Amino acid sequence: MKVLDRAVQLKIPGRLVYAAHNYAFVGPNHNGHDKSSFGQIKYSDMDEKTFYEQIEAEWGFIFQDEKFYSAPVILSEFGIEKDNASEKGRIWFKRIVHYLAEKKLHFAYWPLNPEAYGLLTDDWQSMISDWRSDSIQELLSITADPLVKKARYASITLQSGDHTLTTRLDDWLPGDSKGTCAEDTRLIGLSRDNRGLCTDEGEAINWTKSTVTVANDERTLTDWAPGYIKYSCPEDHYAIGYSKGYRGSNGLLCMKSPKPLARQCRTLWFNRSDERAQTNGGDFARGSFKGQCSADEYIEGLAQRFGHSSALHCCAI
Repeated sequence: MKVLDRAVQLKIPGRLVYAAHNYAFVGPNHNGHDKSSFGQIKYSDMDEKTFYEQIEAEWGFIFQDEKFYSAPVILSEFGIEKDNASEKGRIWFKRIVHYLAEKKLHFAYWPLNPEAYGLLTDDWQSMISDWRSDSIQELLSITADPLVKKARYASITLQSGDHTLTTRLDDWLPGDSKGTCAEDTRLIGLSRDNRGLCTDEGEAINWTKSTVTVANDERTLTDWAPGYIKYSCPEDHYAIGYSKGYRGSNGLLCMKSPKPLARQCRTLWFNRSDERAQTNGGDFARGSFKGQCSADEYIEGLAQRFGHSSALHCCAI
C-alpha cells in the first residue's frame, strides 16, 4: 500500500522508521538482470535531475515535517565494489552520498566486512583507502541538527473497519466502524469518504477514557447546517474520533476540554470541493473532497447527508 494513500500509523507514536535500499545495478523496475528487466532503467543510468526526483518520489518525501505520513527514513542498504571501474557506478555512489549528507539521513552501508563491496581490511578494523574514501568520510562527518518539536499529524480511515491510534479506548460505539485519534491529538479534518486527520497542533491535550463521551443522537446546540443530519459534541468538548454505520457517518467521539471553550463557530462545507483552512498535514484523502479546520480551532460537530460527511462545525479554541 502506498504511503500517500494509507500511511502506517502505530498506536504508540515515535516508533516507526521506514527503510530504503538503493544500488547502482538496479532501478525502480529493474531487478539487476538486464535480460529479464526488459529495458527498464537503472539508478546508475539516470541523469542527475532524474535520479534525485526518483529518490524523492520513492521515499525522500516521507521525512518532510508536519505531514500525515511524516516519519524517519534510513537508507539501510547501499554500497558499491571497491574495484568498480564504471564511471556511471561511481557517479551514482557520489550522488547517493551527497543526498544522504545534504538531508542528514541515517544510513547503513553494506557491508563492512572485507569483501568486494566491503569497507574494512582483513584485520576488520582498518578502513580500506580507495576511490570511495572521500565519500565515506563525507558521510561520517554529518552532524545532526538540534531537535525541534514539530506539529504531529496522522491519518485515519474507515475503509477497512476500525482504525484506532490509541491504546486507551477500543469499541466506543459497537456495530460501527470507528476512527480514533491518539490520546494527545484531536480530530481536525474529515473527507467525504470517511478519512480523517488528527493533530496536536495548536492545543496540548491528553484525554483519558473517563474524559470522553459519544455524540451520535443528532442533538445540537444550534442548527448550524439546516437540512442535514448533525452530530455535535457537548459544550466544552473536542471531537477526537468519528464513526460510520450502515447509513454512513454516524457520530463523534468527544473529549472534555480542561478549560472552557468559546462558542465562536463557523460551518465549513466540503460537499462540493476541498475546503481547508490550512493544508498542514498534507492531502490526507486523495481523490475525495475534504474539510479541515485551522490549527486554532477544534471540531465541534459533523453534518452528513445520505451518509456522506458534508460539513464541519469549526470553533475557536
